[in-house]
Amino acid sequence: MSSLLVQTRARWAQRPTPMDRETRNTMTMVWPPWLEQGDLLFKLVGGWPQLYEGGRVVWARVLVANEVLWKPGQTAAVAVVLWSEDPLVDRNPGALSPALEAARVLGAGKAVPYAPAERARKLLRNDRGRGWKVPLPTELTNGVVTWVSTPIIDPRMLPGHHLADGLLPWLVWPEATDLSMPLPARWWSEELLRRWTPAS
Repeated sequence: MSSLLVQTRARWAQRPTPMDRETRNTMTMVWPPWLEQGDLLFKLVGGWPQLYEGGRVVWARVLVANEVLWKPGQTAAVAVVLWSEDPLVDRNPGALSPALEAARVLGAGKAVPYAPAERARKLLRNDRGRGWKVPLPTELTNGVVTWVSTPIIDPRMLPGHHLADGLLPWLVWPEATDLSMPLPARWWSEELLRRWTPAS
């Protein structure tokens, strides 16, 4: 899996700067009708050009996503995503498994006395919660530094316009912004695209 990330990072490094028209069109959100004015998700999309400028590619795992994202379509929807820059995850995305389990437990559980975990729990328990870079305590993740985000995902960025797997390349730039987003499929490696897209 590490080779897939290396190949995808190499493709991303070749992106045109400034952003070309094709990428700009891909990164222009078609706002879903359910989104209310003032929703913090507007801030997320406003940060996409910044991520294009300096974002790095890491692995992310979808914890849960609106069901419309699992079927081909054009409707953007919210997901809960865990991502990490830990080199261990670069080499083996399975290293996120303890974090996924911890997030499921926190999302289903009652209040916890440990303050860092309580912040994540509140986000995970709220269907309308918004958080861009909420930490999971490393005591719960086998030491892997892991962040929780609740982005809006535009399926047009994904191969086949839908989620086909819970693992995907993710753009982050934590030194500059707490925001993150899916890496548009245009920049995925050929091998990763083949693994994502079922054979017809």
